[in-house]
Amino acid sequence: MKKQFSGFMLVLLIGLAFGRSLTLEQASIRNPEIKKIRTNATGKLKEWSEFLLSEMPTIDLVSIKADSFLKDLKTLATVMDSVPWAEEIPEEYFLRYVLPLRVSQEPTEYFRISHMPELLDRVRDCEDLQCAVLRINEWTFEKMKYESTSRWDQSAEQTIVRGIGRCEEMAILFVKACRAVGIPVRKAYTPYWPFTNSNHAWVEVWTGEGWHFLGGAEMTALDGAWFARAVKRTPIIIGIAWGKMDSAEVPVYLSRDGFTLLNLTPNYSDTTGIDVHVEDAEGSPAESVDVWISVFNYSSLRSVAHKSTDKNGFVHFALGKAELFVSAGIESLWDFKIVPFDDGNDFKKIELKLQYQPLTDTMFWMRVRKEVEIEKDTSYKAPEISKLRHNLRLEKLKGVKKDIASVFEDTTFTARFLDIMNKSRGNRNNLLVFWESKTEEKEDILDLWESMETKDLLIPDSTGWEELWVNIKSQRELSLEKDYEDSLFWGYVANPRILFEDFGYWYSSVWQKFSKFAGDKPSKCAKKIKEFIQNDIDTLWDRNYFGGMMNPEQVLIAGTGGKLERLALATAGLRTLGIPARIAWDYKGVEYFDKDEWQRIELEKEEKVEERKTGYMKALFYNDEPKTDVEYYIDYSIVKVDDGRITDITPPEEVVDSFLVYTDIPEGNYAVISGWRNAYGEAFVKVNAFEISEEETSNVFIKLGFPPIEMISPGDLLVRKFKEPNIEGVSDINREPLKDEDWNNGNVLLAFFDTESENSISTIKSLTKLPINKLLFVETEKFSRAVEFCNEIELEGRIFTGDIDYFKKILPISKLPSILLLHDGKAILWVEGLNLNIDKLIESVSSN
Repeated sequence: MKKQFSGFMLVLLIGLAFGRSLTLEQASIRNPEIKKIRTNATGKLKEWSEFLLSEMPTIDLVSIKADSFLKDLKTLATVMDSVPWAEEIPEEYFLRYVLPLRVSQEPTEYFRISHMPELLDRVRDCEDLQCAVLRINEWTFEKMKYESTSRWDQSAEQTIVRGIGRCEEMAILFVKACRAVGIPVRKAYTPYWPFTNSNHAWVEVWTGEGWHFLGGAEMTALDGAWFARAVKRTPIIIGIAWGKMDSAEVPVYLSRDGFTLLNLTPNYSDTTGIDVHVEDAEGSPAESVDVWISVFNYSSLRSVAHKSTDKNGFVHFALGKAELFVSAGIESLWDFKIVPFDDGNDFKKIELKLQYQPLTDTMFWMRVRKEVEIEKDTSYKAPEISKLRHNLRLEKLKGVKKDIASVFEDTTFTARFLDIMNKSRGNRNNLLVFWESKTEEKEDILDLWESMETKDLLIPDSTGWEELWVNIKSQRELSLEKDYEDSLFWGYVANPRILFEDFGYWYSSVWQKFSKFAGDKPSKCAKKIKEFIQNDIDTLWDRNYFGGMMNPEQVLIAGTGGKLERLALATAGLRTLGIPARIAWDYKGVEYFDKDEWQRIELEKEEKVEERKTGYMKALFYNDEPKTDVEYYIDYSIVKVDDGRITDITPPEEVVDSFLVYTDIPEGNYAVISGWRNAYGEAFVKVNAFEISEEETSNVFIKLGFPPIEMISPGDLLVRKFKEPNIEGVSDINREPLKDEDWNNGNVLLAFFDTESENSISTIKSLTKLPINKLLFVETEKFSRAVEFCNEIELEGRIFTGDIDYFKKILPISKLPSILLLHDGKAILWVEGLNLNIDKLIESVSSN
């Protein structure tokens, strides 16, 4: 049911599905704190607060706290009275890029209050914004490192507590730190790279001389982050501004109440103008038709841009250069074309004609722009003290080693406990205080902790754990009456996480609303909860980028919610009554466990619900022989066309013999999409179509791996010509010299990488399970750091250390990471840069 790929764009789309439906006056009635703010704010604080309140998403309007909100603004006022750059910041920039509390969909927090003194001290001797920006970036680096996490955003405070975060969480921490000292800053992102399975978010800072980009928590010069070349190869780069804007210094991509999306692509690379003209079946201009621009990423064609046609059937996009999948549609009518890549053409016109056409078997390449060389700024030198603080902090947050459990009698129980302590990192003491206060319930507490998402272990303090535990014991009593298995209880009753909602202690509010149903049968409870939501909770249609998914308590306060928020409230209601419940895999209903199986309810009004007809699909994946160890979103995805857009679904699956069997798929036309990337990240895409009919089984056969030989070019596997390595004087960390036979005997993998940058970390992690002899060249000054890093990610191989200039003397690598696969001394694959499917590429090359 869970989608395992990086969650940035998915969270963005979910975030856009919720937003502001309450007026400020309506919200003031539901949340008296708003009236308190408007009454107590004076002077410029009143001006600031009115600006923020007028643009706030519903989730903030129903949960804002007046005292903290006003204290945060007073803290900012103090800062702006003390920093030398305050007067040079344009008012528009201050309001949209300094004042807001929010960066993205992270939980609300008042970061300035806690961290302003420390941050202000860091920039106290800075006379200009550039100096201040670099100092704040160093501070952020000291607090955390990049590591992939769950797809919903943790707050900046949680990132500090945990010491790790994915790229968007790095950006959130950096943005809030900059704003705490009055620096204009905004988040930027690309929805999906066209050359690898991922996306990326970073930051842009205003220095008085224009906007510059940084990784955020990555110590580099301005505009010198690791992705400086990658952004020149992506179709679109979006910047985020608070509030609705009619114009800006760069093109406005989308502007709505509460937020503005800016098309920053022209600031990073050459662009191509794409005019799309859509006609209906009769050849007349088609107005208000959705047009989607997509790239291949995570085994699907994923949207990176979307607009609707005007009255003449036209829509215009300004996009970076790559081959793009352009589609348009309305209901069951659609059309598509692939925009050819041409590095020299600055304008293209695409004609689409709406018609009924099912997905059919096909295959095609989607080429990408080759990397552009850029001049590297070597003027900035990262301070050694920041590196030291970074290492000391991460060392402090580390847990105990796994093998320490062997000294205890009950090794299984102890290992489970230590695993939780390791995951909780900076919140470890709060868990320990709660743990030590219990004597007879420790097994149950471990079951609870193991059912929870790692991010949620970081949030409750010892008091919060007590509140959760009291509620869970009440749920336990109700659940025991219905004789559910423990796994159902901990996973789908006790777990406070439902989907991507704001973490909260919602039990009491939900119990108060639904406790009168406690004695009823599960089916009757589900029916009554459904009726309440249909009659009393409005559907929220307006959209806002800022603010995540409301939790059930917030939905009750608001009296409205998006489709997923309403489903989450129904799920919470059932769980509060001790009934296992979850949001269905298709996000269109709620499932609850009754009579030894999962039952389903949907929240649309009865007259809108059609009978749900479903069927089955059996998929056989193979290279030379059948494979069942394939990964969804990595090796393949199942897709359909929805108003011209290719969207993926994740139906339940099981392995039967050599087949993967998918159940509960609604009737219709679908396809399995799989892909193969060459050394440049260009995608060869294969589409295997199938139909689903009620209660029937469709068989689909998908050949993975290499394209047909006639569709492969000689340069698809090597980014440059290979010459024998210069191994003179090269020794590993054990002082064993590198010899000719070490790299020219069978399959040998040479990996050059560093231990700090996101592109190296993400790429190298995918090599850990490859059963190939590895020579690991790690850019670091200390042998111990290289060994530690490889141990952390369980990467085995001979380790060599040095800097990139030293590595270039061994092989003419261009950048890190650089990965070569040799067979008997001949290069059969050479890839450089971020590549999250490198393991699959190596496996496919090795087997052919």
